[in-house]
Amino acid sequence: MENVANPNLAITPQLPEGFVIKPEPAAPEPVRDLLSYLISLLPENINPVHVFLGIGIAFAGVTGGFIILQRLRRSNDSEVKDPAELPKLPYYNILGQLIEDDRLSNSGKPQGVLIKNQCPRGRKTPCIAPYPLKLETFLRVAGIKYDVYSNGIFHTQDNNNNSDSDDSKMIILDMEKIPDSQICMKSLSHKFDVNLSDHLSPTQKAIEQAFNHLLEQKIYWGISLYRWVYDGARSIHKIQYLPKSTRDSIPSVCRTVEHAAWHHGIGKKNATEVVEDLIRDVEALSIQLGTKKYLLSDLKPTELDCTAFAMLSQMLWTMDGPFYVAVNETYKNLNEFCWRMRREFWPDWNDCLDTSANLKFSLTISRT
Repeated sequence: MENVANPNLAITPQLPEGFVIKPEPAAPEPVRDLLSYLISLLPENINPVHVFLGIGIAFAGVTGGFIILQRLRRSNDSEVKDPAELPKLPYYNILGQLIEDDRLSNSGKPQGVLIKNQCPRGRKTPCIAPYPLKLETFLRVAGIKYDVYSNGIFHTQDNNNNSDSDDSKMIILDMEKIPDSQICMKSLSHKFDVNLSDHLSPTQKAIEQAFNHLLEQKIYWGISLYRWVYDGARSIHKIQYLPKSTRDSIPSVCRTVEHAAWHHGIGKKNATEVVEDLIRDVEALSIQLGTKKYLLSDLKPTELDCTAFAMLSQMLWTMDGPFYVAVNETYKNLNEFCWRMRREFWPDWNDCLDTSANLKFSLTISRT
């Protein structure tokens, strides 16, 4: 007889041993009651699913708009403001004495001067960032007059190096903002008809290009990694006064530098490899310098000397460990080079250090 399945017969499925079917969790009573009440208020011809979907879309739109507005507000706050938009500002000298200066109009906009936007002064160097220090050294070597905007105060720099100014990667030239130190130097050379390499041969210019690349793409990243990642910025307070709000952001800065170095490529090496590579790079600079006054000739410094001075200054005056030993003891001609550049183009070096910040910081530390 043919077997016919009985539809009224309940068949229990055979589940694997240990397999348990968990019942779907029920919504809490208050939530279920509230949803039932809201649905009961809707007309019969309206699908409740469509209503709740519309509410969700509206909420997402409002939330997204709020987030976008917050980011735009933060972006506007972080932008370097055009001097024309700045309030009327006083003009101070290094001693903090107010000076009347007719170059400042009622709007606070300097007329016919080069402006450098910049970070605060350091304790051991005029700037703990190599690129701003490179740019200001270039301005001094080239004899270009400039004013500095920092923290709402203008300072003056003249061709005789009587300065109390800071450094920056950005300049404002004829009210045009120019970022990046290399672009700044190119624009300034064109504007003021300056050519620091006009005495070099084609071979020397090729060497200048190669060593500039070495300094900016290798040595700079090694300095950043050592300061912000390997040292963890633990010694940053010795070379730069930082307000509390900035100190709180140091861990974020360290992570940013570490990630940037990884994408650059140098951060994929371990610390020992990076330090050993940079010591060899410093040795190459020492060999190139030899007994010359500057890296390419005895005649006058070039952009390469400005870059090298900015990088080596960090190693000599703001760092300890292997980089300091390399510049200060192992390759003494680099030490002499730094002091020679400092004496010739930074006779006011000590006046450009943030000694007032040192006092503020020591007072802050003593109170805690």
